[in-house]
Amino acid sequence: MKKAGYRISSLINENRILFDIDLDSEHEKKNWETYLCYIDGIITDSLLQTVAASLGYLLDETEVERQPKPLFATRLELSQPDLVFQPSLEKEIVSNFYDTALSLVDDIMGMAGLIPRIAKSKEGANYIEAVRKHPELKQLREIYILRLEKVIGEAKEEANRYLHYAHLWIESRKEHLQCFLEFSRQVRKQRKI
Repeated sequence: MKKAGYRISSLINENRILFDIDLDSEHEKKNWETYLCYIDGIITDSLLQTVAASLGYLLDETEVERQPKPLFATRLELSQPDLVFQPSLEKEIVSNFYDTALSLVDDIMGMAGLIPRIAKSKEGANYIEAVRKHPELKQLREIYILRLEKVIGEAKEEANRYLHYAHLWIESRKEHLQCFLEFSRQVRKQRKI
């Protein structure tokens, strides 16, 4: 994206030279600024489409009804005496799943900050604010966040189901293993008597 931004700036300067624009002339300066606003609009629209396509992909791949393949993974591990997720599902923990998944969206939207603004009369040094303030993109981001929070909640509920068996790893493992070995196989006829 940075290379594209430099290339666009280079082409703009090249066009200014080819069109022989005299920026000291008010008429030519006004026409040049109109041209820059037109180009700025094209770049803004293209960036909005690019970000929307990327967010659309994430939303398609997180749509439960479509039964997508896993896009992200987290493991439930036994860390005595608790069950923990790796990466963590707790937002208070550094490098947690939520922050990692959300940073992907922020990086997608952040690509608009890599291209310098063409029309200096427009707000900002780059296009990041145009992307962040766009209502449809904000809505797509919110849908993604809601899906993240929902799946995190479901994963925590699933982990809580295993807490019923906590005695198996908290109490004496040798004793439970011995009971398992003794009583988990088919009892022979000799033992029935």
